[in-house]
Amino acid sequence: MTNGCSYECNERHFGFTDCKAQMFYTSQCGGHKIFFVLYRGIFFFFALAWIIADIVVNREDSYAIYLTNWTEVTGCVYFGVAFAVSLYGSTAHSKRSDDLRWIHWIDWILFNVTFSAALITDLLFWGFLSGAVTNAVLVAKPVIKTCKNVLSVE
Repeated sequence: MTNGCSYECNERHFGFTDCKAQMFYTSQCGGHKIFFVLYRGIFFFFALAWIIADIVVNREDSYAIYLTNWTEVTGCVYFGVAFAVSLYGSTAHSKRSDDLRWIHWIDWILFNVTFSAALITDLLFWGFLSGAVTNAVLVAKPVIKTCKNVLSVE
């Protein structure tokens, strides 16, 4: 364990120097690629449906001013890109090299932004605002978002 941390935290290993495109197409838990694509697709369509349902049900003109809603949208964009990357990898990657493309960089950046922003906003929500919330949907949003993000850490 100590060797792994010292290897990963070494200055020359930050970034994509030892990263392969195959890492974006397969799960670290193993299994077939199609299950990984399905998992990414389910998370994307669930996040998209959740945002649409939230806008339709709550009918707020001020949807865009809440930071928690922005983290939902960012998460949906991330899962959409991750779904597209895994779909690309399962279909066209066998004919291509293992070099990283621009979509891999966007996937990685969106994951980091999404996970960090969601974690911070969820902690702030539960720490400061959850006592005044009585709507079950508003309570479920941060819980589901946190679970999705933790499950997507690979």
